[in-house]
This record gives sequence, C-alpha cells and structure tokens, in this order.
Amino acid sequence: YRNNPDSLATLLEEKVNPLELSGVERADYAFWLTKAHQKQQRSLINDSLIFFSLAYYKQTESPRLLETYLLAATQINWTEKAIIHDSLLTEAIRIAKIQKDTAHVLDIAYALLQYDFLKNTQRTEKLIQIIREFTDKENIDSYLILTKLFQQLEAPDSVYKYAHNGTLLAQKLNHPLEYYITRQYV
Repeated sequence: YRNNPDSLATLLEEKVNPLELSGVERADYAFWLTKAHQKQQRSLINDSLIFFSLAYYKQTESPRLLETYLLAATQINWTEKAIIHDSLLTEAIRIAKIQKDTAHVLDIAYALLQYDFLKNTQRTEKLIQIIREFTDKENIDSYLILTKLFQQLEAPDSVYKYAHNGTLLAQKLNHPLEYYITRQYV
C-alpha cells in the first residue's frame, strides 16, 4: 500500500462491500481505506467508518490502536469537531507514551502543529515536556519540533537554543534537515 495507495483504495472501494464483512474484516477494511485516502492526500470527511475500527481495535487491544487514533483524529479534523479531535490526539499521545514510542510521539507532535490544538499555551508546554521526556539529544526531528513549539510560545531564547543545537547536530551528522531547521529559526 505504501507504494501504491491508489490501487489499494480502488480495490477496496470497488471490490469490497463493508456491510458483508465480519467485525475484524470491517475494522481492517476501514483502517486500510482511510490510510490509503490519507496517503493519497484525499479528504477524509467520508471516512467515518474509521470509528468502527477504533472501537473494535480498542476492544481487542490491537497493535493498530495508536495509528487508528491518529487516523480518527485526522478524519475528525476534516469535520471541524475540535473537541473530539483534541480528545483523540490526547489519547494517541497517552498510548505512545505508554508504548515508549518516540517516533509516534514526534509524529503526533508534528500533526498537532498543523491544527489549532496548540493555540492553548498549557497544551503546548505539556507537549514540550513530553517531547523532552521521550526523545534523546541525538534526535534531529525533536529539535525541529521543539523549535516550532517554542515559536508558538513566542520564546525567542528557547527557539534559538533548539534551532542552534539542532543545526549543529544536523551538521555533525550531515543531515538534510540542517537547512530546514536554520530556516525555521530565521
């Protein structure tokens, strides 16, 4: 699916009737269809069946639960129901923390930067705390996200600190984010 989400979406939309599927099959159908639509950068406004997946995966404690919370939050974002969106992302962060999943913590933080979720200073500060707790000093992405978060807080000293340290690490590792981090700071 990663290399060809168009084919997956076409197959699921044209060849499968979700009403004829069992519980696990329907949950998987909605998960993969929503994931394909997201990968295609299509609107997710009609992908509300992802909430069936979320309920099913919650009940069965599926390893897909964290990713399903993120898909559900993205789908809700299309419908502009901010309260539900916030609660889904908050739960996704909680699960990522429990799983000590640094990559997902950073993915969620990056997703949150795209939404109005962080216009609340307390939420932004909490997210900064989580990122500091779950990432190490050798993670360039964490420097980039922390730089952006401190920009939202209008904290220039911290913006400088994280942008500078991220740029130095990117130079040391010869990483392509060097330019991007520098640009964020400027």
